[in-house]
Amino acid sequence: MLTIRGDIHRFLQFAAVGASNTIVHLLGMLLLVEVVGLVPVAANIPAFLAANVWSFIANSVLTFRAAVVWTKYPRFLSLSLVAMAVSTGIVQAFQSLGWHYVLGVLASTGASLVINFLLVRWAVFGTHSGSRNSF
Repeated sequence: MLTIRGDIHRFLQFAAVGASNTIVHLLGMLLLVEVVGLVPVAANIPAFLAANVWSFIANSVLTFRAAVVWTKYPRFLSLSLVAMAVSTGIVQAFQSLGWHYVLGVLASTGASLVINFLLVRWAVFGTHSGSRNSF
């Protein structure tokens, strides 16, 4: 059973992994666009996937103290895509209301961080949060 303090610590760790995930995504984009010569839209897919794999590994080991179990990755990826869809929907809703898109991005970042944390904690790491196995 998790405590409030443990949940807050895990959430902050999840947010830190998310920040590092953003850096991996950006570096991947820069490498693929500037060095390899891909167009940004084409570069975004492998950069996103590399960042998502990094996020899965880091969240397994650091946030949830669990083994990296690759059979769990498809669920993690699916939840990441759901979070992206929710985020996109929030930005669209803000724009539909005539509000500045940056407000939508800020709102979607906060909402998707919380939603993704809760979903990943429950659906991916729920039975292993607290175990520390080798990978």
